[in-house]
This record gives sequence, C-alpha cells and structure tokens, in this order.
Amino acid sequence: MKTHESFLRKRENGKMDKKGWYGYVYPKNLDKQEVNKLIVAQTVPSLRVCFDHNAAFYLNNVRVNGILPNGDKELGWYLLGVLNAPVADFIFKRIAKVKEGGYYEANKQFIAPLPIPDATPEQKQQVAQLAEKLQELHTTHRDELAKLEKRLKASQMQDNLKTPQWIWAKLPDEKQLKISNAAIATGLKGKALTEWAKNQYQQKLDEKLSVLAARLHPQLKLSVRQEDGELTLLADGIIAFDSVYLDEDEAIFIAAQWRYFIRSTNITPSLSAEKVLSELLKLKSTENTSLRKQIIDLDKKLDELEHQIKLNEQAINNIVYSLYELTKEEIMQIEQG
Repeated sequence: MKTHESFLRKRENGKMDKKGWYGYVYPKNLDKQEVNKLIVAQTVPSLRVCFDHNAAFYLNNVRVNGILPNGDKELGWYLLGVLNAPVADFIFKRIAKVKEGGYYEANKQFIAPLPIPDATPEQKQQVAQLAEKLQELHTTHRDELAKLEKRLKASQMQDNLKTPQWIWAKLPDEKQLKISNAAIATGLKGKALTEWAKNQYQQKLDEKLSVLAARLHPQLKLSVRQEDGELTLLADGIIAFDSVYLDEDEAIFIAAQWRYFIRSTNITPSLSAEKVLSELLKLKSTENTSLRKQIIDLDKKLDELEHQIKLNEQAINNIVYSLYELTKEEIMQIEQG
C-alpha cells in the first residue's frame, strides 16, 4: 500500500490526502462500530439480545443488527433486560415477519416499535444489574456447554448407537413383523410385504411417541429425570417415555448426554418426535474414567447455572411486569405465548 500511497491519496479529488489515506473513502457504518451497542441477529426464534458493553464487536448489519444506547452503559443494560423479557418478545412475535422453521425477522422496522417502559433511576439500576448478571451467566453457560460438546466428540469416545427396542423391548422390528401371524394373514409377498412391515412398524413407533409428538411446539421444555438407575424423558413435565433401567453410573452418564442434546437443540416445526428419539439413541461410551467424570461434572455445573439463570430471570421479569403495569391475567397470557 505504501508503494501506491500517492495514488490512494488522490482518490475522490484529494479527499483522502490525509491521515488514514489507506482507508475507505466511504466508511459507511464503520465509524459506529467501536461503541457500546446491543446486538441482535436478524433471524431469531425469539427476541434474543446481548450487550457489547466493551465495544468489542463489528456488526454485519445484514445478518446481525445493532441498537445504540447513546453511550450510556446503564441504559444499555436496562434495554437489554427489557428486550429480553417476555413482554417485548410477546409483542415482537406479533409484529415481526415470520420466516420458515419457526423463526422471525428481527430488523429495525420490527424492533423500533417495541414499547420501552418508563422507570425511575432505581428501577433502571435494578433491571440493569440483573441483566448484566444474566448475560454473565448465559456466557458461562455457553462456554461450559462448548466444553461438554468437545468431550462428547473426543477421539476417546466411541459410538454406542441404540435402537428403539433399547427403550421398548416389546416393540417388534420389521423382520419380526414380516414373519408374524398378522403378516401371514395378509397373504403379501416380496416388496409388498416389506412395505406392509415398514408401515406397521411406523404405526407402532408413532404410538410409543404419541405423548412427545403431541407436545412438540417451540416453547416445549424437554427434561431428563434420573432416579435409582431409571431414565425418564419429560415433555413439559409430562412423561414422554420412562422405565429405561440401567446401572446407576451408566444412567447418570447417559442422562448427561440426553441433556446435552436438549440444551443444544432448538424446537422448530421441522423437528419430529422420531427425530428427537433418533438423536437420543446416538449415545457415546468411553473407557476413560476421567473423561466420564468430566462429562458428568460439566452436566452438573450446567444444571447449577440453569438454576441461577431461572432465578435471575424470574426476578427481572417481575420488575419488568410491574413497569408495564400488567395485571395477573395479562402476565399469564404473555407467559403462555
């Protein structure tokens, strides 16, 4: 660039004959990047905002948008708390452009109209402090989840793929169905018999997955319960399937893997109950006891972080609800989506 300095300085009739002669003639929004700003992806499953309080990130402004709090850090944290609370998300989902797969377009025309409640300096400080704590907790949660993922994908881990019969021993597979009395009664042969067996198997599997399938929605809360060597998958607190009995240590290890899948998966309209089952059956094993312990310990740490996140979210939501002066009925409507 030094070789071409003279030419570069002459750009735009000498406009660039100055300090920074090597830069862009038209910096566009580059001069707005090194400031405190809220960040939101353009396409989101819900309104999710973070605060770049150290002015560390440059935004694309096509795939990632920014919101400027005028250099006021406390205002930035306050806005973060309000925008990430359920009220703003409730409104956002009713005015934003709907995209495929349960996503929404989060650009200026859908964020600017969101109502920001008035608050006293003390209330703003309360919300700001809780919002900052929540961002710290979510960042730690993200980092610990990445550590868990790295260990589950380590070269010392081996595939331990299971079949649905591992959960439901009496669920017949296609081979068993093809030689069953019901198959004989059909009189089918060859490809026709194979197709019949596939359909029969799918029907029986769908019956087993009916509880889970009925509850697959974007707000679904999947959870895993492990007690006395029994694994249970719950969908919004309702048992989807249970009675998976294992050695206590193995149950704890597999429960950690199931929870990893839940933590790293978005529930979208394209996710079927059969796909969920398929992912839960893609288990891993290892003979490395230290690696097993690290996976289990990370799972416990993530549980603790999620508990702290829940407590802080409840606290900030209660304050934000009061700022909007919502009734109990309105709060219930918002929380039900």
